[in-house]
Amino acid sequence: MQITFDDAKKYNIVPFDKRKGVEILLCKDLDKSKNFDFLNELIKKFGENIQLIYDKKFNFDKMFEEYYSMIRLDEELKNEFDTAISKGAKEFFEHIVKKALYIDASDIHIFDNTSNCMIKLRINGQLRTYSQITKEQTNTLIRIIKLSCGLDISRTIAPTEGRFTFDRNDFRVSIVPTVDGEKIDIRILGNTKHIYRFDDISLDITQQEIIKKHINKNSGLILVTGPTGSGKSTTLFTMMHYLNDGSKNIISIEDPVEYKLDGVTQIQISHAKSIEVENILKFVLRQDPEIINIGEIRDEMTARLAIRASNTGHLVLSTMHTNSSISAIGRLLDLGIEPYEIISSLSLIISQRLVRQLCPDCKIEYTLEKNNEYLGLKAGQTYFKSSHCKNCFGTGYFSQKAIFEILELNQEVKNLIKNNELTYQKINIKTLKEHLLNMLEKGEASVEEISKYI
Repeated sequence: MQITFDDAKKYNIVPFDKRKGVEILLCKDLDKSKNFDFLNELIKKFGENIQLIYDKKFNFDKMFEEYYSMIRLDEELKNEFDTAISKGAKEFFEHIVKKALYIDASDIHIFDNTSNCMIKLRINGQLRTYSQITKEQTNTLIRIIKLSCGLDISRTIAPTEGRFTFDRNDFRVSIVPTVDGEKIDIRILGNTKHIYRFDDISLDITQQEIIKKHINKNSGLILVTGPTGSGKSTTLFTMMHYLNDGSKNIISIEDPVEYKLDGVTQIQISHAKSIEVENILKFVLRQDPEIINIGEIRDEMTARLAIRASNTGHLVLSTMHTNSSISAIGRLLDLGIEPYEIISSLSLIISQRLVRQLCPDCKIEYTLEKNNEYLGLKAGQTYFKSSHCKNCFGTGYFSQKAIFEILELNQEVKNLIKNNELTYQKINIKTLKEHLLNMLEKGEASVEEISKYI
């Protein structure tokens, strides 16, 4: 159901929510919200699936402006889109890239199918549809993207990847063939000359001091853990930038190289050329490095080589796909690493997440109606949830905040690992769950958002 600006203004209503197919309309006037004649008039106009509510907690005029400013923004975007398409494929491609940069998207997805093509942008971790174009326009767009990367435009039946630069920002392109056509993901790396500092990634002073204490050691293994898209690479590069003072030989093995760091020797893994982690790491150890970064530990061989390097006078940084700091130790055990090997090498584990922060301009305060036993929340408490406005491009969120769970392997933790007794109840660290609940209490995140990570 689409309620036009003129109708909303005439009846003093604004779309508020939708539940089980019923459109919930916020009414400006208390008396009208209870008036059956007024409700019947709306039913005749908009259909039966509507419900009127009135709540003095909500600023009707503000919500009205926010909602219909988004409608106007959508119309502006459509006009921009139509203008860009009319100018030609190259201008259209540049328009998409500029728009993605402007709204701080992380990826541009191009879904080619049998009849048309969907272009979606990943904003604050969520995919949002940007536009739809014809099959003919899609084929032209794909050719432009391939040419921008220097790729063979005739290669359509095999996966391929490339890179291009636009307006001093770097982009990584991945193309895979599907049953309907080619699927493209353009990862926006941004300005890869960006300098990463600890203050930029939401670490508090205590967390910074702990990390600096461990990365200033001459040897040891430091792991950064979390799912894909949790910011692990940014944390690794922040540590390498801090260590990169010109006095140390730093070698980084990556798959692929995303961000360039001057003064760091970066080696890209190439499966086609048999440049694998286990092969290249043996040669890297003969290059007199003080610090080695291994993009990710995925198997037993890589884990063993990382541990061996950390036990022979090297500081080793790496990542793992685990859900918490403690589960990283379980993952190493699953790979066949013995407890004594973990104790002798592992120095620090940083587990992290990227959590969407509510837009401060349009977030809505509400009261929890029933207990949430899963999160330990009680009915009657007030929290915030997302809405939409032009400042957050209708997403309800304005950025992502990194949260960190940091586990130092002190003697107490090592003894617990040795005796297979390591649990959160036996160690004193601030967990990811505690950080998430803290964001909820501050009104930075919604119940829905933090539930994804607990």
